[in-house]
Amino acid sequence: TFIGITGNTTNTGTANSFVGHNAGLSNTSGSGNSFLGTGAGFFNMTGAANSFFGNQAGYSNKANANSFFGNLAGYSNTTGTQNSFFGMETGKSNSIGNNNSFIGMRSGYYNTSGHENTATGTISLFSNISGSANTANGYGALFYNTADNNTATGCLALYNNTTGYDNIATGPFAL
Repeated sequence: TFIGITGNTTNTGTANSFVGHNAGLSNTSGSGNSFLGTGAGFFNMTGAANSFFGNQAGYSNKANANSFFGNLAGYSNTTGTQNSFFGMETGKSNSIGNNNSFIGMRSGYYNTSGHENTATGTISLFSNISGSANTANGYGALFYNTADNNTATGCLALYNNTTGYDNIATGPFAL
């Protein structure tokens, strides 16, 4: 089902719902997708089982099993799979990272290849590029982090950590 200006005319995929100007425009054989918003899933060709809701959410996506909700959420994702991004510009730079969960405006913003990360809170894990297996809970937690295996719980916890790994910080402004 296509609703909006410039509906796709080459789609052979099944069980898709695309609503919005250029939503799912490039889809050729991807199936089981739901895209709502201008340019949502624009470059998705064969990716399946994706849900993108918001202006240009999942714009560059070519992968499977992603859920992006919010303006520009998952915008740069190309081959990253099984990601869940909720909030404006969450995971915006993610391109190949897998199994990430980012909740809150701009959480995981610069993540490109990091995997198995969880960030809950506005701008949490913001600067992470390739760090993996991190957990950031709270506003700005692990903000500058680029390393692996860190856990920060609390407002700005481990905020200035850049390359330190295997750290645990609990409480506001901890470490």
